[in-house]
Amino acid sequence: FIYQKTDDPRLSEQNRSSFTFDFDQQISAGIQAQIGKRMNFTANYDTQSTFDFQNLIKLEYSPTEDDIIQAIEAGNVTMPIKNSLINGSQSLFGIKTKLQFGKTSVTAVFSQQNSETTSVTAEAGSSIQEFELRATDYDNDRHFFLSQYFRENYARSLSQYPLVSSPVNITRVEVWITNRNASVDDFRSIVAFADIGETNKDNYVDVDNGANTVQPNTGIPSAGGVELPTNQANNIADLLTPTGGIRDIGTVDETLQTTFAMEQGTDYSLLQNARKLQPNEYILNPQLGFISLNRRLNDGEILAVAYEYTVVGSSTGDNSFKVGEFSNDGINAPNNLAVKLLRSEILTTNRPDGSGGIEPFPTWNLMMKNIYPLGAFPLEPNGFRFEIQYRDDQTGIPSNTLQNAQTTAIANTPLLQVMNLDRLDQTQFQTPDGFFDYVEGITVDSQNGFVIFPSPEPFGTGLEAKLDIQADIDLFVFNELYLDTKINVKNN
Repeated sequence: FIYQKTDDPRLSEQNRSSFTFDFDQQISAGIQAQIGKRMNFTANYDTQSTFDFQNLIKLEYSPTEDDIIQAIEAGNVTMPIKNSLINGSQSLFGIKTKLQFGKTSVTAVFSQQNSETTSVTAEAGSSIQEFELRATDYDNDRHFFLSQYFRENYARSLSQYPLVSSPVNITRVEVWITNRNASVDDFRSIVAFADIGETNKDNYVDVDNGANTVQPNTGIPSAGGVELPTNQANNIADLLTPTGGIRDIGTVDETLQTTFAMEQGTDYSLLQNARKLQPNEYILNPQLGFISLNRRLNDGEILAVAYEYTVVGSSTGDNSFKVGEFSNDGINAPNNLAVKLLRSEILTTNRPDGSGGIEPFPTWNLMMKNIYPLGAFPLEPNGFRFEIQYRDDQTGIPSNTLQNAQTTAIANTPLLQVMNLDRLDQTQFQTPDGFFDYVEGITVDSQNGFVIFPSPEPFGTGLEAKLDIQADIDLFVFNELYLDTKINVKNN
């Protein structure tokens, strides 16, 4: 059984504790029965079976030699056909009869097909298979920017790929996640702040309603004219003292709500016994500043990080900065660690932008929406072809260009070039050749089967930057994709 107790003031006393049974049942059963001399019954059931048709239920009737009804089968039946023109089906669920009228025999099946047939072409030990993805099929809840800084500079850093133009190199990171399995290894209580390390007030989670009183500090270090993320970026740094009010579980809410008018679930998340991920549970891109988890986060799970990085060309002369606190920084348990919130337990996707419209919520922006899984891995550059097509609503015909665009610069330009996925030729010179640039770690992740766009919003602001006529922006730009969950976008 499982007993859980949550000290959440938003819940009633009755709902703060729960007691449930923990069932982990596995059934594997087989039945063979005979009714009289002519009726046989067979049944196999296994909860661990891979396919439904492996769970067999079959009723057979065996007649005498002179009967018209030669056989009746009900349940899982097959219909083999011994010719090359018509293929018989396997794993059918229904009724099958064999009838004999003198020298004429009739076999009839009434059923539904439970199996699926696919064809795969193999050449030189590799399989060749076509795939089709829509813009809404990005890999959600797995890839996250570590800060708004990395999101805002992502496209600029990759504008001249394969060279990554980033002055930052992340040298250390700790990733914290909700402890769903009650693991007792590498766990701590954390307070995750959405605004810690953020230098631009527009990226604060409550900038529109004015409740949050977080304010940016002056003299923030910068590189190339862009301010860098650091614990001293704003006045949240005043809380990062060894004995401050955020260290005790019992005083966190009072301290943050009184000092900064913060709200739990948006401005910050308090997580007791958070689990620190092992290095083999995620992949860090140290220059572009994002992590890729091995598994997709579930609803309500919190994700937070602390990271340290070096930078080239800092305005203050320092070359090492930190966001959040590490477990070995001298803040000993049971005191809470202060870390950077990447994903809250409360999902908020957008907010008013102050001019009558809406804009993405800051923490929602940190989830990457430019990585698409192909469903097959590992990938090989030889024979790999990737194309982007736009289907016109009027004609219904897909095309690899925006043929009706009034912006002359891209009217007949292949979408691969418009999306900055075709900049190089086969020898890596800066000459588009009409083919997808297969650049490991930049446009593709071969090991995991991902295609990566060099823009955080390839079908939104990334495409809008290439259009200079409002009619084209209204027609082709898909900003809604980045303002709501992909399930809601698909349904709408």
